[in-house]
This record gives sequence, C-alpha cells and structure tokens, in this order.
Amino acid sequence: MNLSINLIENDQDYRDGIAIRNIDLDFTPITVEDARNHDATMASDLVLHRLLGRDSEGKPRAMGYVREDRIPDGKLFMIEALMADWRALDEWCEMADAVEAHALQLGATTVIGSTRSNRQATVDAYIARGYALSQRNPLSFLDVQRFDASSFMPSVEKARADGFILMSVTDYVASNSEWQRPFWRLIMDLAEDIPMPVPFVEEPFDEFKKWMDSPVWKSDTRFVALDGEELIGISEYDIRSADPTIAATYLTGVRREYRRKGLATALKTLAISDAKSKDV
Repeated sequence: MNLSINLIENDQDYRDGIAIRNIDLDFTPITVEDARNHDATMASDLVLHRLLGRDSEGKPRAMGYVREDRIPDGKLFMIEALMADWRALDEWCEMADAVEAHALQLGATTVIGSTRSNRQATVDAYIARGYALSQRNPLSFLDVQRFDASSFMPSVEKARADGFILMSVTDYVASNSEWQRPFWRLIMDLAEDIPMPVPFVEEPFDEFKKWMDSPVWKSDTRFVALDGEELIGISEYDIRSADPTIAATYLTGVRREYRRKGLATALKTLAISDAKSKDV
C-alpha cells in the first residue's frame, strides 16, 4: 500500500482534504468555510464522510467522499476519489477501494462511483470492480466576460411580452414573505425531471430549508419566472468565494407545461448577464 487512509475527524485533515479537492477540481474551487457550511446543510438522517490518504512522508495525496442519498428502497451512497495527481492510478485505486469499503460498512445496498471520462484509466478501474457505466454528465465552460447578451435578449423581451414575470430571487423574496415553500416546491418538481441513475426521491422541506438558510445560498445569483404568482422556472449560479472570477451554474429549468416558450433561455440570459456585471 502506498497510502495511509483514515476518516477525516480533525481540523487539519479537513483542511488538507479540501486542498486536495481544489487541486483535482481546480475549475470550481471552494473555501474551507464554504465546505463546512455545505456540510451543515446535509439532512440529519444522511451521512457524509470524507477520507484522507497520506503518503509515507505524511503528505496528503488523496481525499475520498462517501455521501448518502435517498432512494425508494435500501441505502444509496455516492463515492468519489479526488487526487493531488490523478495519474497516480495506484493511489486512486487505493482511495476508491477505501471509500467503497466504507460505504458498504455503512450498510450501502447501492453504490454509485463518480470520475471523469477523460480519465479513462479510472473509468476502466471502476468497470473492473463490477460497476456499469450508467450516465455521463457533460462539463461546459463559458468565458462570461466575452458573452454578448444581445443575441439572446429577444427571449427575455418575448417572455415579458407574453405576460411572464422575470426577476431575481432577491426581488421575489422581498415580494413574498412565504417564499421558501413555493421555492422548494419548484426545485423538487424540476429535479424530478433531471436524468439520474436512480429514481428521484423528494427532499423534505425542513431539510431543504437548511440550504436556503445557509450562508452558502445566495438569492441575488438566482433568477425565476412567474406566471402570475406561480413560480414556473429558475436559473441559478453561485460565485466561488475562493475565486470570485469563477462561478458554478446549477439548475436551469421550467415546469413541463411551460417548456418550449423560450423561458429557460431568458432566465439563463439574465443569470449570465448578472454574473458578467459581477466580474465573473
């Protein structure tokens, strides 16, 4: 074995683990504070564990996630091995083995492993372990400062001409003191249509509310569409506090009965234009 792997249980291990994560996912860095705030939004009945792997000199080399998620029956765990150098396949395999074993120890009946398809050796290693490739999720990147909204503004103008209301969630919150439950309902309804390897299970409102109440959740980087008082669509992004020139996009979607009207394009146009104004 090349790595000494242990469950992250102290502050230094936690910081070292997040540092590994930011090396591997350098296109979307996070701060230690952001990570802790995100951890605090986890549902109280679900598990999130991290494992840290150090080499013989004590240098951090790998960090693994074991995150529980909901399925209709049984226990589902998502696992991932993040690396200081993903080309060290033997170290990746050690961490992948460790997070899988930890998930099984926690009672997993289903395990979903994540990696990136441009790291074919890790895809092959998963398949060699008996995993089946079930879904590919594309990563796309945009130079926001070169984005020209003029080609897409007609969709915004049309949506408003058709009687739909487009606004930031900051404005929506200001206009509706009971905003959280309809916002949760919109996200759950849209999430049901997101392709996933396992059936969708709705997150309870009280658990979702932890995220809306968290410091990591921002209302001014989210834009919604309304038909009268009903929320019908959203486009959202978050600026990375570790590097404010980088933003990560999240859900963009519209209720089924309102699709093919240009609303998603309109909302995405507002979101990207807003990010551009904030120097992303």
